[in-house]
Amino acid sequence: MGSTEREPEPRGERRFHQLSSLQLESVRRRTFASWPSASADPDALARDGFFYTGEKDHVRCVFCGRHIGAWAPDDHVRTDHARYSPECSFVAGHLTGNIPRAPRTHDDDAGRLYAFLDDYHASRLAHRPPAHEGEISVRRRAPPSDEQPAFPEFARRDTRRRTFSAWPGGAGARADSLAEAGFIYTGVGDWVQCFQCGGGIHTWRHGDDPWADHAYFYPYCPFVREHMEQEGGASGVEEVLAPSPPPAPSVPSRPEELSPEEAELLLHHPIAQRLLCKGFDHRIVKEALKQKVEKSGLMCSSLNEALEIVFDYEDSINESFSEKSTKPQ
Repeated sequence: MGSTEREPEPRGERRFHQLSSLQLESVRRRTFASWPSASADPDALARDGFFYTGEKDHVRCVFCGRHIGAWAPDDHVRTDHARYSPECSFVAGHLTGNIPRAPRTHDDDAGRLYAFLDDYHASRLAHRPPAHEGEISVRRRAPPSDEQPAFPEFARRDTRRRTFSAWPGGAGARADSLAEAGFIYTGVGDWVQCFQCGGGIHTWRHGDDPWADHAYFYPYCPFVREHMEQEGGASGVEEVLAPSPPPAPSVPSRPEELSPEEAELLLHHPIAQRLLCKGFDHRIVKEALKQKVEKSGLMCSSLNEALEIVFDYEDSINESFSEKSTKPQ
């Protein structure tokens, strides 16, 4: 690690609802708010697929999983990435779900697409609860509620605590405190999710209160509300919100259904372009990807995932046509 150090940055948005949001460069960049080293540029690291793990100056690539650390001032991010992980799909230029940060002054279709996907993800994160599918070790069977937690097998504190066996030693919050506050370790950086509501938080700093942050970012969580009411009576939740960190920059709400123009933009993603080159009908590709984005807030992470989505969409159309053709007139 280089001898020079960086000053911490404002953290901004710390919530996440699914680990796959790391395919957005803007999300990866926010993980570097506590990046300690001036030897490697966090902008270059995030641009090359890395996020900060919370341990020393160690980073990890979203696309190949390679960990790199001990950065020196003369290191070059892309050169080192290629040296240590030449098989990385991102480094090799293969198709990935990467969403680069697009300048707001973009005037090309790809730039408009990436800016839209960035804004769409941010709006969903700010204005809707976590999705109904988890990513830790099981798939959620139903929307979270008082009776049905997002990850019911982690309802006990001791089972949650065991998920923190690989918790980074340099992370700002203690594993015991996080488990007590209802969180499970995802195994990625310092990203944790609540067993009850499924909400996630990352980029922890020393002095953060897991209970306060949990209540601040996910005040509807039944587990949080029950705890706060036990601790402070009826006003417990309101009291814990008072010392919480300042809110992330406000994100305007927008309709979750894509407009025709936004759906058309999806066809400019490299994965969509490959599907069109393979001969798939552009209307089917557009509608399949539109449904994917509206459901998860994200584009496909690979060509194989896109193919599955398109085939599923084609099957649903064929089934619907068969039902109509066999229905008595």
